[in-house]
Amino acid sequence: MLIKPSRCHQMSIKELCENDDMCTALFVDSVLGFITHKMDIKHKQLSQSEKLDVINLLCLFVHNSDLVTTLKSFSSLNIVQNFLHSKTELEKENFKGHLLRFLLMFYPHSGFTITQCFRYSGENRMGGKLSLHKILETRKYNRKPNWSNWRFE
Repeated sequence: MLIKPSRCHQMSIKELCENDDMCTALFVDSVLGFITHKMDIKHKQLSQSEKLDVINLLCLFVHNSDLVTTLKSFSSLNIVQNFLHSKTELEKENFKGHLLRFLLMFYPHSGFTITQCFRYSGENRMGGKLSLHKILETRKYNRKPNWSNWRFE
């Protein structure tokens, strides 16, 4: 079964920031081992046991690439349940799409790795960045590519 994130969403700026903060806390902070910048200054960080749960789920996902099971497992985490408790059905769907986009970064052939970044002095030179891996390109190189032909599958 092929799962793809929706290409369009109906999130407000506030909703996007909340979803991004939660996904960043789940995926980026857990992997890097420190708290990265959040839009909401009152954002509740994950407990150590929640971080370990996330790391275990990500390790299982990298090993078995089972998107459906992993998404269900993430959705059943207490911190995610609490986050979604007061959300509407549309907001829950938007969050699941955002969660999927973050999870796909850990797909074995995604071409991305999350690593530490030491660039921003305002964050005490601690942050995260996505690093692109060299991927064998089978298409002819074009200096001005037509991005509309690229599809995420």
